[in-house]
Amino acid sequence: MNRLIAKKRGGVTSGIHLAAAGGGGGDGGSVAKHGTDVLSNVIVKPIFWGNQWFHPTTPPAGEILWAIRSIFKGPYMSGLAQYGVGKGALDPNPIFTGFAPDPPQDFTNADIEEMLKTFVDSGQIPDPRTSPQVLACVFTPIDIFFNDHDFNGFHNYLFRLANLPYAWVRNIGILEFITGVFSHELVEACTDPFMDAVFGDDGSCGQVGRCEIGDYCYGPTEGRGSGSLGGVNVSSYWSVQDVSCILPEERSVPGRVQGNPALLQGRFFSPGNFELATPLVAGGLAHYSRVNIDPDLMGRSGNFCRKHWWVVRGRDHDPEQLHHGRPWKLGARCYLEWGAALVMA
Repeated sequence: MNRLIAKKRGGVTSGIHLAAAGGGGGDGGSVAKHGTDVLSNVIVKPIFWGNQWFHPTTPPAGEILWAIRSIFKGPYMSGLAQYGVGKGALDPNPIFTGFAPDPPQDFTNADIEEMLKTFVDSGQIPDPRTSPQVLACVFTPIDIFFNDHDFNGFHNYLFRLANLPYAWVRNIGILEFITGVFSHELVEACTDPFMDAVFGDDGSCGQVGRCEIGDYCYGPTEGRGSGSLGGVNVSSYWSVQDVSCILPEERSVPGRVQGNPALLQGRFFSPGNFELATPLVAGGLAHYSRVNIDPDLMGRSGNFCRKHWWVVRGRDHDPEQLHHGRPWKLGARCYLEWGAALVMA
């Protein structure tokens, strides 16, 4: 948790209820829950603004969607339970704006809101009166700037039939940057979607104006910044319970394997399950499985195991590395059924 992922001058732009990725100073001793308007079971509705998303781009939209889903399948959101926020999910139907007007360089809050209102009116964004957990998240093409160039992301809300929270994430062509800013805005939008729920004293996070739970926790200072969960770079956030910035930990299976793993085709979790068993140096067997009928099973760069949020990770010198002589070369990370995962380099 030591990577600077976002920087800005100020936290609030007067009159538009805007909070941006920033701060990274002070402590969150003043953070409190002032109201109950949180997104308790957020549904992120991705919106890829601009026709550039229909052309080869780095990262492609599919990589961003994979990362978002991995965030929700992992432990990242678990630390928000203290604020009344649950795990959340990704809407399976992202919006690609296509031939609608592209985002202008130095776009404004009004530009985003006009675009979002169009999608509410057309029904592509669900009616916020009946779907109050939806968070519209806008991704722009590479090097499209907000009119204040210090902003790498922000969250806000608009009124169309009812209040609709939304966020914007800047794109510099690096997935780790995008997910770092996205996760920062995600936790703040969930805990303070309408700027009246979870926040600290103005200026207490080392920035001018409003301070939310992500604003205390980015930057190069020890205990702040971002880290990897399930292979996705995510930003830490303030925990009142822990009185510190946190990244919820992945669980791991300790120990080292020995001998050859055995691939099994069993009758459990059928149809089409995949199982692997391997002996442990300390005794016993480690058992892993894939469940083909899992609706959340996704394919990305050869991934073939059920995504879950526990992981055994490391390299040859790491005692938690599962290998036999050298790291496995299957080109996949498996998130598996029984609360463990096998990283294969």
